[in-house]
Amino acid sequence: MTISTHWSKVVSTATAYLSDIDPIMAQVIARVGPCTLQPNPNVFEALVDAIISQQISVKAADAIMARLRAALPNGERESIETRSASSTDGLYGAVTPHALLLLEHDALRAVGLSTPKARYIRDLTERVISGQLNLERLAELDDEAIIEGLIAVKGIGRWTAEMILIFSLGRTGSFTYLRPGLSRSRSSRADTPQCCLSKTEDQPRIADTVSSETGHTSDVA
Repeated sequence: MTISTHWSKVVSTATAYLSDIDPIMAQVIARVGPCTLQPNPNVFEALVDAIISQQISVKAADAIMARLRAALPNGERESIETRSASSTDGLYGAVTPHALLLLEHDALRAVGLSTPKARYIRDLTERVISGQLNLERLAELDDEAIIEGLIAVKGIGRWTAEMILIFSLGRTGSFTYLRPGLSRSRSSRADTPQCCLSKTEDQPRIADTVSSETGHTSDVA
């Protein structure tokens, strides 16, 4: 079973489960609509995007990512609007370790990255190329081993590692209590059943859907 197929089945089951057991979650799901998020199996690109996105708006992060793609080999021949969602090595503007290694610190700064973020991306790139961080083997590891490997990279904390677990590797049992939006929605929805906020053997693995859906609660309340 592919990550995408597994993800779709879990999200469908989890959404129905949450709607059945909790009226508040049912209202949120009805107002937000179906979960349209899909895992991005390109872990390296997802990590670069996560570093770029730290503490800035989605719009600003998207703009920096677009400029970064344009700065990569042949990137100027492709705009962010026309880039295929399945971009891989060799395609215009593909964010790969070897492509990024060609960019010096000043080039990274020129696309809008702060000095710390430029250093974080360089550290990530060098670790992957050297084999110190083997992204190809992450799927073989358990969640904690993956988190331990990722947080060794400068600029990547547990929250980012957990997002990679969920949204790149499709580990639908992962759940972060560090998510700001989730914390706000929990505090404003104190009557949400605790079973929605934990994982047990006899419940569907709903953690990822809780994280996705409740993150929107404060926006639609």
